[in-house]
Amino acid sequence: MFARALPMQFSTEQFFDRLTPADRGLIACGLAIPCFLGYLGCHAFVLLDDEARTLVRVGPMWVMQVALLAGTAVLAGIAAWLWPRRRQPDRHPRIDIAITNTIGLTMCTVLMTLGPFTTPTTLLIVGVLCNGMLLFNLRTMAIATAVFIFGFVPLDVMKMVGWMPYAPAFTPHVFPGGDPVGWWSLARDLSFYLGLAICVVIVFFLFGQMESLHRQLQKLSVTDVLTGLANRRHFMARLQAEVSRPAGLGHTLSVVLVDADHFKRINDSHGHHAGDEVLRVLAGMLCEDLRVPADLAARIGGEEFALLLPDTDLRGAQRVCERLQERLRRREFDFDGRRFQLTVSMGVVERDGEDVPTLLRQADRNLYQAKQAGRDRAVYGPGCAQPCERGQEMPA
Repeated sequence: MFARALPMQFSTEQFFDRLTPADRGLIACGLAIPCFLGYLGCHAFVLLDDEARTLVRVGPMWVMQVALLAGTAVLAGIAAWLWPRRRQPDRHPRIDIAITNTIGLTMCTVLMTLGPFTTPTTLLIVGVLCNGMLLFNLRTMAIATAVFIFGFVPLDVMKMVGWMPYAPAFTPHVFPGGDPVGWWSLARDLSFYLGLAICVVIVFFLFGQMESLHRQLQKLSVTDVLTGLANRRHFMARLQAEVSRPAGLGHTLSVVLVDADHFKRINDSHGHHAGDEVLRVLAGMLCEDLRVPADLAARIGGEEFALLLPDTDLRGAQRVCERLQERLRRREFDFDGRRFQLTVSMGVVERDGEDVPTLLRQADRNLYQAKQAGRDRAVYGPGCAQPCERGQEMPA
C-alpha cells in the first residue's frame, strides 16, 4: 500500500535506474561526440578562412584538431562496441575509464590550447564532470578527474613560469583594442551558453533528486511500509500534540486500540504473505470512516493498530468500531481455497484529563479485557463490554 501511495509516473530517477552500464556509456559518447565535432567545425572554419587564420597560430590549432579527431574516433569506436551490448546488465569498468579519460584528456587539450580564461571551456568542463557523476560510479570519475588534474596542472605551471605561452592557439590580433573579433565572440558565447545550460540542468536535477529523497525519507519516518498507515512514532507524536491542546469548549479525544484476533494462526496456516495481505485489508478498513486529516490510523506493532479520534466522544468512537466490525463480517478471506473471516478486539477510551501514558494504559487494559472476554468485541471507557457476533473460527 505504501508503494501505491507513491506517484506511479515517469521520473528522471526511474530513467537513470533503468539504464544498463552500456546505456550509460552510449549516453556519454553521444553527448561528447557532437561537442567535439562542434569544436572541429569551428576550428576548421578558422583554418580555412584566410582572414581568420591570421588571428591564430596554425601549429597549436592543428594539435587541438588532432586531439579532437582522436577523441571522436575513440568514442565512436567505443560506442560501436557498446551498441550490441546495450541490453546486457554486465558492467564494463575498463570501457567506462576509457570513455571518461578520453573525454577528460581531449577537453584538457582544448582548455590549455584556447586558454582557461579566454573561453568558457572551463564552464563546459564543469558540466561534463557533472554529467559524468550522473552516469558513472565515483571510482571511475575519481580516476578520470585525477588524470585530468595531472594533465592540466603541469601545463598550467609551465604557463605561469613562462615556459609556455598562455592560449598558444591565438595571436594578439584576435583581441584588437582589447575586444575579441566578432566570429570569435560568437563562438565563445555559444560555448559559454552550452556549458551554462549543462550546469543549470544538472544542478536542478541534483537538487530535485535531493528534494525527492528528502520527501521519501520524511514519509518513511512516519509511515508503516507494509500498510501505508502512520507508524508508532508518528502516532505517539500526534497523540501527544492532541493531549497538549488547550482544553476548549466541546474538545474531546478518543483512542481506539485494535488487535487482530488469532493472527498467529493465519501466519501458521496460510503463510506470512497471507498475514501481510490481511493486515493491509484491515488497514484499509480502518481508514474508511476517518475524517482526514483530523483522525489518524496507525499500525503500532505486529497485528496491533490504533485510531486517534480528536473531537470524538465515546459514543462517536463506538460508532466507528461498530462499522469496522460490520465490514469485517462481510469480508471473507480466501487463500489456497481455504476461507476464513477476521475478527478484532478493541479497547476504547475517551480522555478525561489523563496524560498520554495513562490514556494508553486504560486503552490497553480495555483491549486486554476484550480478549479475555472471548475476543471479537470492544470494551469501552471504564470497562463495559460490548460483545458482537463472532466470525467463522479459524482452523486449528
